[in-house]
Amino acid sequence: MNKKEKEKMAAYENLKEFRGQRVAAVVKKVSKSGMTRHIEFYAENHRRVGYDIAKLLDYPYGDYGVKVGGCGMDMIFHVLSNVNYIMATLDTGKTIQELLKTKECGERIYDNYFFDADRYIYL
Repeated sequence: MNKKEKEKMAAYENLKEFRGQRVAAVVKKVSKSGMTRHIEFYAENHRRVGYDIAKLLDYPYGDYGVKVGGCGMDMIFHVLSNVNYIMATLDTGKTIQELLKTKECGERIYDNYFFDADRYIYL
């Protein structure tokens, strides 16, 4: 297992204690072009979880939080739904396609498998 894989598995283990909690998100910085956002995430107990989210998803993390590129959609929802997909595959050992077919993790994995991607708190 290489360093990146070890960091991902450590992030997975760290995030497991926050399963089912609502997440708060703060957009700390937006690039001039509007194509990049730096977002910090907090669990219900006010613990910062952005670093572990970044490591789990292999996104850059810096002084302002998780660096996410893209526009034209809800980038917080995008990050949280990706967390749900990765956590579901790591928890079950199955692919996304298998999970969607069997509905083992719900009708739509991104809804509320791990973090409810529809009910986050925007600060």
